[in-house]
Amino acid sequence: MAVSVVLDARSGAGQAEAVMHYHLGPHTGCPLFDLRQEVDEVWIDGRSAARESVGSIDVGEGPYATIRVLDRPQSADSIHTMRLRYRLAVPRSDLGGAYPPVLASTGVGRVRWSFGMGDLFDGRHLEMWIPSNLPFDHFGVELRVKLVGASTDHTLITNGRLTCGRADEWSVTFPEWFTSVSHMLELRPADELAHVRTTVSLAPSSHPMTIDVWKPTDGAENLRHEAARIARTLTVAAGQFGPYTHDRYTCFFHGADGGMEYVAGTTTSPGALTHEVVHSWFARGVLPARDVDGWWDEAFTTYVASGLPPAPLDFTAPPTELCSGRPFQRHTHPAAYTVGSKLFAGMAHTVGAEVLRRAMRRLHTSRAGRTLSTTELEQHLIADTRAVTIVDAFHRFVYGFDEPRRDCGVRFERLSATHTEHGRKLATAVVVNDPDAEICRHYVLVLSDPLGRIVSTAVGFDLPPGRSATLRMRLPAGSHGLTGAVHARLRHPSGHPSEFRARVVMRLNTVDAAVDSRSSTSSSPAHTKC
Repeated sequence: MAVSVVLDARSGAGQAEAVMHYHLGPHTGCPLFDLRQEVDEVWIDGRSAARESVGSIDVGEGPYATIRVLDRPQSADSIHTMRLRYRLAVPRSDLGGAYPPVLASTGVGRVRWSFGMGDLFDGRHLEMWIPSNLPFDHFGVELRVKLVGASTDHTLITNGRLTCGRADEWSVTFPEWFTSVSHMLELRPADELAHVRTTVSLAPSSHPMTIDVWKPTDGAENLRHEAARIARTLTVAAGQFGPYTHDRYTCFFHGADGGMEYVAGTTTSPGALTHEVVHSWFARGVLPARDVDGWWDEAFTTYVASGLPPAPLDFTAPPTELCSGRPFQRHTHPAAYTVGSKLFAGMAHTVGAEVLRRAMRRLHTSRAGRTLSTTELEQHLIADTRAVTIVDAFHRFVYGFDEPRRDCGVRFERLSATHTEHGRKLATAVVVNDPDAEICRHYVLVLSDPLGRIVSTAVGFDLPPGRSATLRMRLPAGSHGLTGAVHARLRHPSGHPSEFRARVVMRLNTVDAAVDSRSSTSSSPAHTKC
């Protein structure tokens, strides 16, 4: 996407033009995106369209939970271009928090532009300023900023690759793997800023990296001291969770409470600095797939940065729905910091703090630069730690389900087919709920090899009595003799081969049935909550 912005330092307003090239997914329909600014002109594939053709619609999640939907269907797997011209002003988002977004004149010929993202408030990511997809998508942005009417030099601070032209023009490149939660930008008069740059080498790499630390000139922070803190925190976190994958870190002390994480950067206060730096691994290393998945990175980062000790979970505490699964919820649940961090402390008590740390390190190693959903996190933790009772913790303190009245009746039925897709070996697994059981709100199917090693997991939701569900699972090459078991709150079968046995047939580029003597009486799709 290419975006050109012209800011008027006299009025604090701006004009923008964005050109989006987009590729539809596997379904025909009306594409959606978001932008919290006033659109004036629209072109679709080079043809002028009414601005109402990309109007905002209410998605039922509160006054600031809106999206834009193109008023015409487009074909599956098709490629299109949309060009928008729009006015740039304070975004139509929830502007709560200590450091909200700002675009305003700060004096004659002086302007401030702060992206001001915030996870806890609706519509507070890149869509505030630039047309954007929801957080599951990855896309690059070429941003050109021109300032007119300025009476003094201005400085642009960003985590993108910055090229300066004239004193009043900047070009910023944000990479293709960024999502809508990644971008950092601060524009202020140069004489209002103080700056320190330091170069360090983080073990185990000997490659030098740059730390840039900024503040308003009247800020109380000692920038050299804070730069040293950043270096120490990066070093410790790299030792715990794997190498820092960037060649710089950019920090802006904004003079307010709290902070906000960006890829390789933060706008923060000294008290929140450690928390925000650790987010370089979880939140802006491995990224939440949706706003409802934002709980896990805040929860784990709070657990790490605050040094919470392992402690057993209190299952008499009220259930908490940290992940609603609603696709258009546009904020992170605030209980992520409290209930969520205690959840990770509880898992550390269950599996051991070091086992949990290694599991999260492997998560970052395998998923850095990619998005992660809540169910994918649950599946990874169970497979990596082999602690199937993690199901219990997610059931009550992530999905918000109360205790079931009796043991869940869901059981593994069969592996019905295996095939290869895009080089990955996939299996279709069937589970069934007993006719006399209650609805199973949340369960996890675990496949283990003959040595008891977990080779694959899948999460399901809301399976009624007497019904079956089909789950797709990724299998490693050479899988055979797999044991399947379904785990749910208050039900953790042994998974002994004599009780849960499946035969797997693996042939490349073919689909082969692998059915045991049992068959389900009905079939229904597995519900996906998170």
